[in-house]
Amino acid sequence: MVTRQEVRDDEDLARFGYKQELVRTLGSFSTFAIGFAFISILTGMFELFAFAYGSGGPASWWAWMIAV
Repeated sequence: MVTRQEVRDDEDLARFGYKQELVRTLGSFSTFAIGFAFISILTGMFELFAFAYGSGGPASWWAWMIAV
């Protein structure tokens, strides 16, 4: 159900040259940004694992098991 306020808002937006729309697509930059963020997190996890294993030795496996 469309209210009078929503109709007035649409008319105001049209008067200013805007069309109310919702676009649900991922462009190439958005896809790259998501992939880069995911790879950055994985890189950090692997680096922390290497640091923990280098510092604490095999006992660090238990810390990772508890954290996971």
